[in-house]
Amino acid sequence: MKLFEFQAKEIFRKYNIPTSTSSYLIKNAEEVNAILDKLQLPCVLKAQVLSGGRGKAGGVKIAKTKEEISKLVEQIFNLVINGEKTCAILIEDYVNIEKELYTSITIDTTTNNVTILASSLGGIDIEELTLKHPEMIFKMNVDPFVGIKTYQARLLARKLGLSGRLVNVYAHILTSMYRILRDYDAELVEINPLALTKSGELVAVDAKIVLNEPAKYRHQETFEQLEKEQEALGITRNLKEIKLKELGCSAYIDFEKEGIALISDGAGIGMYAYDTICQLGGSVASYCELGLANTPEKISRVLEIVSSDPKTRVLLINWFGGANIMDEMCKGIIQFREKNNSIPIIVRVAGTNFDKAHEMLKNANIFVTEDINEAVNKVISFSGGIS
Repeated sequence: MKLFEFQAKEIFRKYNIPTSTSSYLIKNAEEVNAILDKLQLPCVLKAQVLSGGRGKAGGVKIAKTKEEISKLVEQIFNLVINGEKTCAILIEDYVNIEKELYTSITIDTTTNNVTILASSLGGIDIEELTLKHPEMIFKMNVDPFVGIKTYQARLLARKLGLSGRLVNVYAHILTSMYRILRDYDAELVEINPLALTKSGELVAVDAKIVLNEPAKYRHQETFEQLEKEQEALGITRNLKEIKLKELGCSAYIDFEKEGIALISDGAGIGMYAYDTICQLGGSVASYCELGLANTPEKISRVLEIVSSDPKTRVLLINWFGGANIMDEMCKGIIQFREKNNSIPIIVRVAGTNFDKAHEMLKNANIFVTEDINEAVNKVISFSGGIS
């Protein structure tokens, strides 16, 4: 279950992870009038959506005047981000940022360890960071039976360029993120960016938490409360979404029309593929974001669930191997193809071990390319180019 930013930050505050000093959630444009006099200027307006890529889509804006706030609220509520309509806006104090960092904690099911990823380059998608600056990503595996030791957190803080009291502040943030992962049975806890302010403070400017659906029985009240909050914003959960979330997928959106089922391993490349399809006259029937820990068995099952939608004419698989290993994931495509030979599959694969992945898929007579534009043109020809 993927949480909205405002929900994740409520949990952060329970664990004393520093966030913006004041924040307001509005569910429609009219509600902003009641809080205008309370807002500190400048302030930041953030679209609340469950899919990624909102910054690039214009879902995060800075307002310097009350008039600008009202104008931007209207604009953001009219946004559709990665096929998802803005259902609320979080308005927070502006943070004067000196430097942006990245930190995430997730479960690596292949090693049964907790994996920490951190970088002194924050504010961009982890997929893009992996592609452009892999040398700037620090990775640490943590035995879940032992947990994070304070010295490990301090060591990582120094690798990120922090010094003095900020080393201990970062250590507190990291160990608190780990406690959230453990206490809530989360699959992912991420801060991107973790801002170093010009006044020398660390602040979680954004927050992302993904909870493990199969662990719901251990946290019944928590899940029910979070689901009620999302349902109040118009978020409904269908059976396919529930099954995919149980498998560890980060997001699933049914656009309720015929066309292409888009399966991505990251929000950034998923949004780019979605936009490219629409620009070239294609129609996206559904979007699935895989998340992490992508075993062949998971991939095969995801493809089964997504392709079971009668509105799906063709599958477009768009992956870039950073943390994910492409040849391992592509074994899942081949497993699926052995069981289902009726639906066309177009694959765009780049990144880690892509050459091995390409060879495997070609041997299985599955179309594969490294070029997203070639893949999109091919998939539109299969889907009939409907829009």
